Amino acid sequence: MKMFVYSVYDAVASVYSHPFYSVNAGVATRDFTTAVLDPSSKLHANPADFRLCCLGEFDDSTGALIPYDQVSVIVSGDAVINFRSISKE
Repeated sequence: MKMFVYSVYDAVASVYSHPFYSVNAGVATRDFTTAVLDPSSKLHANPADFRLCCLGEFDDSTGALIPYDQVSVIVSGDAVINFRSISKE
C-alpha cells in the first residue's frame, strides 16, 4: 500500500519534526488540526509557526521511500485557526 510521508515544519526553529505516514492529505490534515486545536499541544500555543508538509511517498509492499523534489505545504497552523473561527460564525 502506498502511504504518504508528512512532517510538521517549525518556522521559528527552522526544522522539520520526525516524519509520519498517512494514507492521504485529508487524514494528515485531520491529525494536524487535532494537534493545533489541542490546548496541551505546542502547536496550539503558536499555530502560525507550524506547517503540515508532505515530503514524499512510502510503499510498504516494497519498502521504497520516494522523496519529492520539493516539499509540499498542505496547511498552516494559522489557517486551521482562521478556518475554525470562520466556521463558528
